[in-house]
Amino acid sequence: MKKLYMDLGMGAEKEKLCAALFDLLTDDDREKAINTVEGLGFEVVSVRAGKTEKSGVKGSEFAILVDGITEAEHKHAHSHHGSDHDHGHHHHHEHVHRGMADIQAIVNGLAGLSDKIKADIMGVYDIVAAAEAEVHGSTPEEVHFHEVGEMYAIATICSYCILMDMVDVDEVYASPVRTGKGMIECAHGLLPVPAPATAAIIRDIPVFAGDIEAELTTPTGAAMVKYYAKEFGEQPVMSVEKTGCGFGTKELSEPNIVRVLLGK
Repeated sequence: MKKLYMDLGMGAEKEKLCAALFDLLTDDDREKAINTVEGLGFEVVSVRAGKTEKSGVKGSEFAILVDGITEAEHKHAHSHHGSDHDHGHHHHHEHVHRGMADIQAIVNGLAGLSDKIKADIMGVYDIVAAAEAEVHGSTPEEVHFHEVGEMYAIATICSYCILMDMVDVDEVYASPVRTGKGMIECAHGLLPVPAPATAAIIRDIPVFAGDIEAELTTPTGAAMVKYYAKEFGEQPVMSVEKTGCGFGTKELSEPNIVRVLLGK
């Protein structure tokens, strides 16, 4: 029986989760994974991924680019112009909101994916939508996702489910999840870490804050982990055949990585 153990001692963000799985693949499979994601039919989406080394740690990076820029770069560009611009930008996209029915239609229309992978993608989305609905006192059907962020989220969730399928394990286990602490700024002002939607998703999962003031686990990352993980806790007894390491986009005081152990 093939097992995967995910070490989420530095949290769960969508890019570093993808990067860790990507790191387990052979060179041929890496190329295949990138081609699969880029061939899904999202015109403006491309993948920037590859092996890298940071402070002596070897691993991989994985980022979705929309119109050539990453989500972190996109957020950075828009936070630079002060609150007025941000407010205006928010309204500029306000008319394009996607609900779960829209997401389902997009996923159904993706090229080259098995029904199982499509079901996995929607399974992750269901977890996010249920949490958002709870936080906003709405229903999953009524929840609307902000359009620009959504392109990154859809493509990254697709990537993760494709990578999970390629890694092809029978069972996924995960460590307790580090959330980070402090406050984060979002469209609605300051929010405590973990953000309300993240807190709703991780309610029944063992978590800890740690001492880094940052959002280490996001709603999307938490949903990606929760959907696949059979249980959370100590590493199960297994003979480890391969280790993968994925880097996150944030520079932190400790290596911002997710480690995954693949074995039997």
